[in-house]
Amino acid sequence: MRVKKLFYVLVSLLFVSCHTLKYVPEDKQLLTATSIELKDEEISKKELKNYLRQQPNSRFWGLFRINLGLYNISGQDTSKWINRSLRKIGEAPVVYEELLTQRSAMAMERYLFSKGYFDSDVETRVVSKGRKIRTIYSISPNQAYRINSYTAEINPQDPFHMLIYDALSLSPVRTGDKFDTNLLNEERSRLVSWARNYGYYAVNKDHFSFEADSTLNKNLVDLRLIIQPYLQRNREGISQYGPHKQFRIRNVFFMLDVPSSVYLRNVGLQGAANPFVALSDYDSIPYENYAVVYRDKPFIKPKVLADNCMITPGDYYDARTVNRTYARFNSMQNMKYVNIRFEEIATSDSIFGKEAKLDCYLVLTPGKNNIISMDVEGTNTAGDLGVAGTLTYSHLNLLRGGETFSTSLRGAYEALSSSFLNDYAEFGGEVGLQFPDFKIPFLSREFKKGVDANTNFKISYDNLSRPEFLRTMAAGTVEYTWRKQRLRQNLNLLDLAYVYMPRVDSAFKANYLTDNSYLKYSYEDHFILRTQYGILYSSVPFGVSNRTFFTIRANVESAGNILSLAYSLLGAEKEGNQAYTIGNIPFSQYVKGEFEYTRSVVLNPRNRFAYRVGMGVAYPYGNSKILPFEKRYFSGGANSVRGWSVRTLGPGSYKSSLSTIDFMNQSGDLKLDINAELRSKLFWVLEGGLFVDVGNIWTLRNYDNQPGGQFQFDEFYKQLACSAGLGLRFDFNFFLVRVDAGMKVFDPSGLSAEDRWRIKHIDQWNDFALHLAIGYPF
Repeated sequence: MRVKKLFYVLVSLLFVSCHTLKYVPEDKQLLTATSIELKDEEISKKELKNYLRQQPNSRFWGLFRINLGLYNISGQDTSKWINRSLRKIGEAPVVYEELLTQRSAMAMERYLFSKGYFDSDVETRVVSKGRKIRTIYSISPNQAYRINSYTAEINPQDPFHMLIYDALSLSPVRTGDKFDTNLLNEERSRLVSWARNYGYYAVNKDHFSFEADSTLNKNLVDLRLIIQPYLQRNREGISQYGPHKQFRIRNVFFMLDVPSSVYLRNVGLQGAANPFVALSDYDSIPYENYAVVYRDKPFIKPKVLADNCMITPGDYYDARTVNRTYARFNSMQNMKYVNIRFEEIATSDSIFGKEAKLDCYLVLTPGKNNIISMDVEGTNTAGDLGVAGTLTYSHLNLLRGGETFSTSLRGAYEALSSSFLNDYAEFGGEVGLQFPDFKIPFLSREFKKGVDANTNFKISYDNLSRPEFLRTMAAGTVEYTWRKQRLRQNLNLLDLAYVYMPRVDSAFKANYLTDNSYLKYSYEDHFILRTQYGILYSSVPFGVSNRTFFTIRANVESAGNILSLAYSLLGAEKEGNQAYTIGNIPFSQYVKGEFEYTRSVVLNPRNRFAYRVGMGVAYPYGNSKILPFEKRYFSGGANSVRGWSVRTLGPGSYKSSLSTIDFMNQSGDLKLDINAELRSKLFWVLEGGLFVDVGNIWTLRNYDNQPGGQFQFDEFYKQLACSAGLGLRFDFNFFLVRVDAGMKVFDPSGLSAEDRWRIKHIDQWNDFALHLAIGYPF
């Protein structure tokens, strides 16, 4: 009771402090709100708000000024730790300043001018109430100017001018569009990229400018692209203008662990000299058309360097090959730093001719090869507490070719709250070797260089002991992954797993694994030989999360088809359980597909809205009557419908009669998840989350042990579970700790229609679930 009263006191104190003027000077006013009145719906208020030089204190979910409240709670004595801490995590009151309001109006006028509203008008007014004030910006953009024509000064005798002329046919600048300086800057950047992809290394944005003429037309602008000449120095050091030149790569040097301030002299192909400091402590060897500079011994094989370098001597400079070379070497985990530098070579051809020469230096710095890491985590499965740990050793350059060798050991223990005498224990390990290219016979070297790929070979072992059974699984995998810009793909060409069940509890077998039980197969020895293909696409570069983006993930998996076809062609007979076997052990046959769409929308600098729609379906056939247990879907948990603990929801309207987790029956062949979440920055490293989850699982066939679990088109929408809740996240940049509390809103397993709406009469702790996890749920 005392704790409850203390909680109410703290909340009341924080609420009152959000509205106090404790730290606002007597002759000043607290800025409580800013608003924009806009008479043109085509202009984004969100964009205009970025030009406000003064905005009020932030509000959590647009309602409470929690940061201001924390600051106001602090005392005057800043020598005390608690007062300094509250001020650091809080937010000082925003005191109204007229000068900043005027600057905001001027900034918005400049923004509107850049968007083609040359005659816009921004008026400001304030509304005062005591010592509080709010500002209002009334904007009249008037009619926008549009592009009437887009031309360029082209010299048909100049190859560079003709290259730019070809690029104009793909220009995003179109007649009839609004005049927009951002669009013109994008056009300049596009032309620079276009030129640099065709050898014009020295071109930059300063070589392109625009003239805009609006004197002859009403609200129309005539654009003209001006191409500036190339400024170069002659042998006497005198600058002079001339035509733009294409740059050809002369030499490529791999500088292995060589300081970037040190370069070569008298090393290169055809005896070419370089005007840099001599490297007396370094050796060099030629390899094909490249030169490798190193000390003692190259830390990586020259062949691997050449295979991953897209920059070829004799070719014209191409920015695309430079970027791909960066990507290839940065993907090697043994590389600490990668830097590519170009030096222009002064020759008679570069001064008087139409071409110039470049020497390329790939400065590669190795990182640590041997890494040992250890992870320890706490687990909470529906109230059953446990601990898990992983010990991993990695060698990041095992064969001096950028190969990554890794081996790991994992153990877990969980104290079960059920009536079983034994607890949950798991241990296992994995050994893997990753190569930085495609390891497929008969592929040409040119093809391998054209694809950024990795090949993974892995073997693993896992031993799982529960009161109900003891299961061991051994697996081997050959996996290929490759990427192109914002698309990642993976192919598990061969994934073979053997599941061995040395012990099954007799009581468990008698209750659940009878001869006509659909679960029986899941707890027998079996093989799984599968092939899987997956894609991941992101609308922004991977790792970028500070803007609006979406991702699409899809997977297709097939198992047992090759074996089944082979047995059928050989005329083999099925065993007594009507299945083909390998050494009296049946193999699984099924097809499985998954799709997920996720979108994250930036509302403002402190708030983000994210949602996900995901579904998966798996169908056993041929040699299998049911999916292997490890391939079935489950619902509930930290990344699904968070009003339920993991594996406690579904399938369909099925309601378990057990007081513990009914993991045997609460699994299915089809899954649907729909999640929405509002994420808001609070203070310090804390973030708040408000979420709603909808979803469930179903079976494709009707099983006696799962009444109400089969998917029906005219019933499934009535069986969608719903939960809502609040979350608290600790964002430490390199990882995020998440605590989510979910509450059941609609439970499809309720006995009556009224009982299913749990939000109307929440009367038990079972209607809530608490989740501790790492990272966002989606």
